[in-house]
Amino acid sequence: MPCPVPKNILVPLLGFLCFQFFEYFSHRLFHALKYQRHMEHHRNSKTEDWLYYSALGCLTWFKFYGVAVGLFWYLFVHRASHKMPDLIPALARHHNVHHRKPWTNFGVSSPFLDHIFRTKEA
Repeated sequence: MPCPVPKNILVPLLGFLCFQFFEYFSHRLFHALKYQRHMEHHRNSKTEDWLYYSALGCLTWFKFYGVAVGLFWYLFVHRASHKMPDLIPALARHHNVHHRKPWTNFGVSSPFLDHIFRTKEA
C-alpha cells in the first residue's frame, strides 16, 4: 500500500522531527556531561552556538532537507531569544527559563519534547 503522504512533504517533515530529537537530547546530554563550552554559554550568552557545529554533522548523516530547516529554525530562535526576544516572546521566555534553571526546557526551538519528557517549566 503506497504512503498517503507525498514524499516531498514526508521527507522534510521527518528530517525536521529528527532534528527536534537531536537538538533536545544533545542539549540534555551536554548538561549531563557538564560540557564546558555549553556551560560557558550559560555564563555568557555571547559564546558560539554549540549546536550549530553538531548539526552540520547531523545534516550530512540524515541527508534530509527538513533537518536543514530544523537547523535554521533553531539558529534563528536561539539567536532571537538572546538578541531580539520581542520577535518570538513565547520561545524566548521558554529558553530564558532554561538559563535560570538548566535542568529544564532543553528544547530551544520548540517546547514540544519538554512537554513529552516532563522537563517543561514556566
